[in-house]
Amino acid sequence: MLLRLLLVLVPAILVLPVIAATEDEAPARDARKDRGPQLRFVFVSCAEDQGPLQIMSKNDEGEWKEHAEFQPRPSFITDWMSVPAGKLHLTVSGSEGPRPVGSLTYPADARRAIAVVFYDPAKSRYRADVIDPAKAGFGKGSTLVANYSSKPGAVSLGGALKRVEPGGRRVIKPKAGENGMYRMLASYDRKNQKPVLCYDRYVAANPDAREILLLLPDETLGLGVFRLSEFGPFE
Repeated sequence: MLLRLLLVLVPAILVLPVIAATEDEAPARDARKDRGPQLRFVFVSCAEDQGPLQIMSKNDEGEWKEHAEFQPRPSFITDWMSVPAGKLHLTVSGSEGPRPVGSLTYPADARRAIAVVFYDPAKSRYRADVIDPAKAGFGKGSTLVANYSSKPGAVSLGGALKRVEPGGRRVIKPKAGENGMYRMLASYDRKNQKPVLCYDRYVAANPDAREILLLLPDETLGLGVFRLSEFGPFE
């Protein structure tokens, strides 16, 4: 009888720590899912020797609240940062407190957002274009193309040319060959003339990353290309 009781109790005791560990891990997984709005900056350009930037918001009483701080640099992608939805300010430290040098609005219904940031030296301010990757269909293995020039652009990622109007965006899925490479072409259109090729590279496809391809004004080439790879987490 005693032996039979021991045979029942011992497996039960061995299982208890496993069950406890599983229950303890569940809140951690839920916490990761419920971190609130997440923002990532893609810096195309920035001010020189300006020091760190703070991401801040203001309450109804006009009081500042800091959410993140980082040192910007050109061709730079930040980590994901927790921010509130609504109006956000890029600030630098001043003698009388935070000094705004740019602003953006985080969409109320976005879980994650990307802000493409440019610095305007004439105005000493940053401007940001906020993108909701989920709404844009910008997932792993795809390329987000945004045209910030005044010229109609056309991009090929191993397939047919896709037109991107000035101020427009589109998500393209690259078509890689058997070697995992594809040809990335960018050109701009001229009325009644052949497109002008501005960019021609062979690129390795990465199904675990996503590409950001920006078409920018360029006095020499007619269209400049800014390219960065973005890695997860994406969700």
